[in-house]
Amino acid sequence: MLAGQVTAFVAALVLSRVLGGFSHTAAALGNLALPVVLVLGGLCLISRANGLRWRQTAALALDFRTGDWVYPVLYLLIVLPASFGTAVLIQGLGLTVGEVHKALLTHPVTMVAGFTLVPLGEELWGRGLVYGALRRWGPWVAVPGTAILTAAVHLDPAQVLATLPGMFALSWLRWRTGRLAPCVAAHAANNFVLAALLSLALRLGFSA
Repeated sequence: MLAGQVTAFVAALVLSRVLGGFSHTAAALGNLALPVVLVLGGLCLISRANGLRWRQTAALALDFRTGDWVYPVLYLLIVLPASFGTAVLIQGLGLTVGEVHKALLTHPVTMVAGFTLVPLGEELWGRGLVYGALRRWGPWVAVPGTAILTAAVHLDPAQVLATLPGMFALSWLRWRTGRLAPCVAAHAANNFVLAALLSLALRLGFSA
């Protein structure tokens, strides 16, 4: 994760120079380096730990089965309301997402990456590597431990709290199914719906 964040920062700086100065587009494009590093790093590390080829690991992460559609649906029905409730609580505490961070979150590049590269990269890292390291101590450690760590890396306090319900749900789903693919699907569905709602809100003139 740290390697991905450093790579994203460097990429954003380089793109800012290429594009003639800092812009949210340069930062958004640079931030694409983070999920790319998570995908590649996750594939390599999980493959090495399990004696697999990276293609086999990718196939496991994307091994969607017939009944897997139910997990994104349940996730959206249960976790989205919890996330909105958490957002209300965050506002009540006076926490807000920084303006630059908000601009990046609402950038089209970031929003598209949010339901494509990001779910795969974050799940390979979070429910793959982090959960894999913690599961030796059982689900009572692995599930909350993975949830807290994967929420904490969002760094912005408001975003950490906002993502916590989803991180718990995804970590529980990893334990319950024993697979990564349902987590990737649920994460992608969540981010897609949030991007769609955010786009609609912006079109209607609501502040992000």
